[in-house]
Amino acid sequence: AGIGKSRLVQEASDAARGQGTLVLVGECLDIGSAGLPYLPVAAALRGLARAVTSETLDNLLGPARGDLAAIVPELANDAPAPVLEDTAPGPLPSGLGQARLFERMLGLLGALSEARQTVLVIEDVHWIDRATRDLVTFLSRNLTTERLAIILTSRVDDLSRGHPILAWLAEIERRDSTVALELGRLDRD
Repeated sequence: AGIGKSRLVQEASDAARGQGTLVLVGECLDIGSAGLPYLPVAAALRGLARAVTSETLDNLLGPARGDLAAIVPELANDAPAPVLEDTAPGPLPSGLGQARLFERMLGLLGALSEARQTVLVIEDVHWIDRATRDLVTFLSRNLTTERLAIILTSRVDDLSRGHPILAWLAEIERRDSTVALELGRLDRD
């Protein structure tokens, strides 16, 4: 805590925005053992809704609007948002709602990165909820040619040895497309 990682990410984000990159930011919060599902994703989507015109947002979201409105109700077009839990009637496979949401996010990020370089920042993943963690894992395995960078920040020193987040970060780091930076305390310069 306090070494300057958030400031470094903020400065890099500002520089990227200055070059025309779309930067979406979400933050994990320490609000209980399970956390709120998709909290940083919701913040990033709210930021997207504020960064583009409503017409552009309509084009980007397309059929994904209803699924993503389950996370960010302000994205809804006055239509009821679907329930993401596996409570739909009938013989639907378990996890179908979550799988569809993951595909919708993958599609949205792909569409965003077609238009311009895109960065998704998720701060403080040492507090990440299980749903967001699963989404980031899915994205890390399925993003290929998109002009997209996902930046995760974490205070790994706050996590005890054997903590599941450490194992998850180690798994993410195994990907060839992943670059891990371990920061020491930054000075003012």
